[in-house]
Amino acid sequence: MQTVLSRGSGTHNSGHDSAIGRFLKVCETAKKNGISIYTIGFQIKKGSVADKNLKVCASNPNQYYHVESLDISQAFEDIAARITELRLTR
Repeated sequence: MQTVLSRGSGTHNSGHDSAIGRFLKVCETAKKNGISIYTIGFQIKKGSVADKNLKVCASNPNQYYHVESLDISQAFEDIAARITELRLTR
């Protein structure tokens, strides 16, 4: 997986050898193995590299939470409610 995201006037290459590349590879592998991923962007700029990568990592757009205030508890409450709805199978 090769993702190139713009950062300011330059470009950040997130190939497999970079920290971002490894992060995205772990996300991709987890999703391929049926793991549901929820991400929270806490006090990061909307549209930033971190924001975009957390959105990509989440299993779907509804599983990414962008939290600008100090009140992160609502995001955790939403995630907890969704997890309790899941039915675990072997």
